[in-house]
Amino acid sequence: MQSVAPFKMDRRKMEIGEWIDVRDASGQWIEGQIINHYGEYVYIHYNGWDNRWNEWISVNSDRIMPFRSHTVQMVNKSPYMSPFPSF
Repeated sequence: MQSVAPFKMDRRKMEIGEWIDVRDASGQWIEGQIINHYGEYVYIHYNGWDNRWNEWISVNSDRIMPFRSHTVQMVNKSPYMSPFPSF
């Protein structure tokens, strides 16, 4: 049986527009989207939050995880199978 190598966040390249799971300042996991990238930091927009809450986070932060690893979209409230902004 072959083993699968674990996912390593520090070896991943983050892209503008990519959806991710982000832990906010209160410890809650929320859907987010990368809207800018500068050096070792990404500018995150929290889905459903006002733009004033956007923030720069280090790409190596444990607050950033692969999309849907810590969040679940409520299917009965979503008209799409992919993430969408909730205003």
